Amino acid sequence: MPYVTGKRGKVHSTLWALAACLWLLSPVWAQTQSQVQNQAQNQARVSASLSSAEIAFEDSVDLEVVAQGTNGELDTTELETLFDIVRRSQGEQTVIVNGRTDSFRRWTLTLVPRTTGPLTVPPVSVGGVSSQPLRLDVGNAPTGAERVLFVELDVDEPAPWVQQQVQVTLRIFHRIRIDDYAVTPPSADGISLLPIDDVVSRVERDGIEYRVIERRFMLFPQQSGSIEMPPIVLTALVPADPSRVRTFMSPQRRVTRRTDPIVLDVQPRPDDVTANWWLPARSLTLSEEWSENAESVVQVGDVLSRQVTIAARGIHRTQLPDLATPDVQGASIYLDEPVDSMNVEPDNLLTQRVQSWAVIPQQPGVVSLPAVEIEWFDTVAGVARVATLPERTIEVQDLQANSATGVTSGTTLNTAENPASNAALTEPVASGGPQSAVGSDNQVDSMSDTVSALTTPLQSPAALEQGGQQHWRTLAVVAILGWAVTAGILLWRERRRGRVARDSGGSVPVSEPRTEQALTNLQEAARRSDASGAARAIVDWGRAQGAYAGLNSLPAVAKWVDDGRVADDLYALDAHLYRGVESADPASIPGSIPGAIPEVIKLQRIHDCLSRTVAPAAGKSLPTPDSALPPL
Repeated sequence: MPYVTGKRGKVHSTLWALAACLWLLSPVWAQTQSQVQNQAQNQARVSASLSSAEIAFEDSVDLEVVAQGTNGELDTTELETLFDIVRRSQGEQTVIVNGRTDSFRRWTLTLVPRTTGPLTVPPVSVGGVSSQPLRLDVGNAPTGAERVLFVELDVDEPAPWVQQQVQVTLRIFHRIRIDDYAVTPPSADGISLLPIDDVVSRVERDGIEYRVIERRFMLFPQQSGSIEMPPIVLTALVPADPSRVRTFMSPQRRVTRRTDPIVLDVQPRPDDVTANWWLPARSLTLSEEWSENAESVVQVGDVLSRQVTIAARGIHRTQLPDLATPDVQGASIYLDEPVDSMNVEPDNLLTQRVQSWAVIPQQPGVVSLPAVEIEWFDTVAGVARVATLPERTIEVQDLQANSATGVTSGTTLNTAENPASNAALTEPVASGGPQSAVGSDNQVDSMSDTVSALTTPLQSPAALEQGGQQHWRTLAVVAILGWAVTAGILLWRERRRGRVARDSGGSVPVSEPRTEQALTNLQEAARRSDASGAARAIVDWGRAQGAYAGLNSLPAVAKWVDDGRVADDLYALDAHLYRGVESADPASIPGSIPGAIPEVIKLQRIHDCLSRTVAPAAGKSLPTPDSALPPL
């Protein structure tokens, strides 16, 4: 090729140099691209790990999943075929090293196995990238005296009538400390549920003493036939190592316990019951109370008040029937709104409905009020019954006839035809009818008032009016004098208190705070998450219990309360405020609020415990927090 000189030769030389450079750099470029692709593939990964390789049946294990370089939601479809996921938590983390940014997403799943034996934990996936499978050995659940936590279920009536009350009792036996737990209530189509307050006790099983928490539910099946409800599941948070001394930062683990399924064979309404209102109850009574004695003579226009009370056991208040307003000849009847109440007995609901009528006679003669009847079904005996109040008759006199004879209802007057009657005669008029007792714990006492009428000579209407006006003038003067004396005494006491304060250096003794005000302050501090205000309110509550109680500090109150969780909250609050101990979760402390409290301390739980606590008697021994039984 001829040698090219000049400008054109320089261009050719440059092109040849560039081509040679590209040829030399091509292997390096290919290697770089391959490394970038491999790095991208390596960054998109999902890893999984277990907190333990061996657990017992009904215990839990934590599965931690970390995803890097991939987006999407965590897919646990295959995992849920072998495990129950009782808790989930998620977080994100970003790391920058030498200008390189890596993002991680982390999930923590608390798993409870559904079977025993060696299990393979299926892989989970995020954005199409899956983790590796893991191995987990699940042993048999402990039995007998080896158990530290187990549950039992009891149903008082497995074959109830439709809409009959059924009490379901869940008993939680434990000899290990429980820090937090939850219970799934019974659920199924065709039932109504009413939770009842818990009962705490101690029971011995297999030679071991257990603390027992009874949680009761009242069920009302709304349809006949077989109703099956899934097992009740208890999820509890317990110490990871019960043999170690427990501290505020001790590790914990979650466990679950299940009951057997509940099966109810609900019987339909019997064919021989023809009542319009179906009312299955264990007992039902009717009682009445009058403002005036029904046997006495009343006048036309007098107002009589009649109260009829329905008291039934084993039914909900929504099942009570409404009493119809009676149609009475010779009297007007006005019906008030019924007043319902419902109380809990050891094995029943005691429901009451009080229905009131105003009876006003409109004509003289005998007014008859018809009997009151309620048809109900006795679930104990399995028969239909009728509760009855008998018919009542009231004798009514004409007002004009009474004025002509000088006689009023319940009062005897001395007349000119009987001047010798100088002594005052007393005629008692008893009011109130019998009220039947409805239970030893919820007994309604019958009321009876006695009115005495004194005989006086007849006076003219003008004299009566003048005497009444003089009587009211006297009362007004006495009332004004009384108000003036009271105001003078209060003013004297205030001035004397001021002199005492000045004599003592300007300080007035401050009375101990009342319990109600301390609880109100604690409620307000809980709403604001104010740790200092909460501590002051708790100490005020302790001082209000009396000097003998010695509850003048947070630790003193913590040693006295009977709730282990509340005791821990009080110790943690004391440590947070006065000992400089950091919270278990520093990120949970909102720094924007001065004196803010960590979320692990439940002020509302402390308030609820102190609200239902009775002041300790003098000399009462103070239990330690380890002996406290946490409520549900």
